[in-house]
Parts: sequence; structure tokens; C-alpha cells
Amino acid sequence: MAAATTFTLRPLERTTNHLDQTSFRIHLGAKELKILGLTAGDLIKINSASQGFHGYAIAWPAAQTNPGNKPIAKIADLLREKYALNLTDAVFFEKANEASTPFQAITIRFAPGSEILNNCDSTEELMYCAGKALGRILFAF
Repeated sequence: MAAATTFTLRPLERTTNHLDQTSFRIHLGAKELKILGLTAGDLIKINSASQGFHGYAIAWPAAQTNPGNKPIAKIADLLREKYALNLTDAVFFEKANEASTPFQAITIRFAPGSEILNNCDSTEELMYCAGKALGRILFAF
């Protein structure tokens, strides 16, 4: 078995939408994807030497912009914060081979005084909008 490649984390370009399809992706150069035996859309495990397993993400191709040829992974702020990763952490990725399981339920909570609650005229309209938003996120992979 080959030694695991250590990656340096870098922030993904920030967008105005904090919850888009890139929020759940780890962007890797073509060379790194090939070395790890990954293709775009593969589920990967995120590990670090200091804390072990952090969670899962989707492998995604990134433009190779690293002149030093150092393995770099770009990660969204949302994912980095969710998994308590620092940009100084040395991380490792591996293809996840666990069978996926369907969601049994999704719970949505809005902060008191949330603007979204004021923009909907009925509970049905709110549920329709939330369902459409979830569909765009879940099927954007």
C-alpha cells in the first residue's frame, strides 16, 4: 500500500451563496485525483493526522494552479468549519467505500425573525420553496 499523500488546505473562492454545490466538494487537481484513484463525484473521507476521521465530501476537479507542485485541496469555508479543519492541518483523502443510505428525514429550522418567514404567505408556500431549495442542493452533485 502506498503512503498517503498529505494535502495542504486552501480556501475555495468565496461566493455570496454559502450553501451551494461547491460547499460539499473538495477541489483537487487532475494529478491528485489520478494518484488517489478518484473521479469527479466520488465520495471521499477526510482525515487528519491530529484528529483522524473528520467526515465526508465529494471529490471534484480543480484547475491546477500550484507552481510548486505541492498537493493542495481547496475547501469551502462551510465544510471546513463543519469538520473543524484549519488551513494549517495536514489532511489525507481516501475513497469512501461505505454503502450510502437514504435520508429518513430532513429538519429545517429558521431563526426567530428570519426574513424567509416574512416572505411566505402560507405554510404550503414555505414548504414548496424549501423543497425546491433542497432539490437544487441535493441534486447538484
